Amino acid sequence: MLIPWVAWAALVAYVLAVVVIHRIKTPRKSWLSFAAVTLLGNFVVGYPVALLDHGSVRIPVSHHMSRESQQALGAKYPDLKWVTYSASREGNTVRVRRDDYTPELAAFVTGLVNDQAEKRSGGTGH
Repeated sequence: MLIPWVAWAALVAYVLAVVVIHRIKTPRKSWLSFAAVTLLGNFVVGYPVALLDHGSVRIPVSHHMSRESQQALGAKYPDLKWVTYSASREGNTVRVRRDDYTPELAAFVTGLVNDQAEKRSGGTGH
């Protein structure tokens, strides 16, 4: 998660809103309030993710980057802001700002990870 506390803050706000909604006597107002709170909660959680997707580029990699690969990336691109992570939806990923992305950067990162995987497997190419 981009900002870990956003989801927790949204959950707390949602629970508080549900408690308040239970005190509303009119069923119509109660259901409308519940729908509005649910939509707002989804927006609060989804908006940072949408910003991340819009402002950065995902470079998929086959394995998590080793410390050596991370150091090599930092040495080759010292001003590059990047993050590596593994997500069930996206797999192993390196994210860079959209403005910093180039096909050469993607090829370099992919090559680093592939070389790293080859070294781990003993150079057999598997």
